[in-house]
Amino acid sequence: MRDVIGTPYLGRMTQQVHGVIPEFTIGDRLRKARELTGLDQVQFATEIDISRNTVGNYENGNVKPRRLALKAWAMRTGVPLEWLETGVASSSPDGGGSVTSDTQPTVQYDDRPGQGAELLRLVA
Repeated sequence: MRDVIGTPYLGRMTQQVHGVIPEFTIGDRLRKARELTGLDQVQFATEIDISRNTVGNYENGNVKPRRLALKAWAMRTGVPLEWLETGVASSSPDGGGSVTSDTQPTVQYDDRPGQGAELLRLVA
């Protein structure tokens, strides 16, 4: 097969590069995990009870995510917590940090009178 000017057509990829793995930041991993849910930043922020600005700051790398936020992110997206934090997931069957039905923490709100702002905590 030849292209328009008569030179042999080699297709789109004429050279293959081996051994190159892109480095993803924690922000990249958070964004990719959120995008798997099909939710935009506003919808996702609402679901895990943080602000849209916080979601954007985490994803853009402007702010280091708090551990509680990472746990909520992992729970909502189904992505292993270990992968969100490090970019590496263990080879264990549960994904090394993913939330399974056996270990799924519950979210509890403490709204007792006199406590001021509502408190959120994860109970494993």
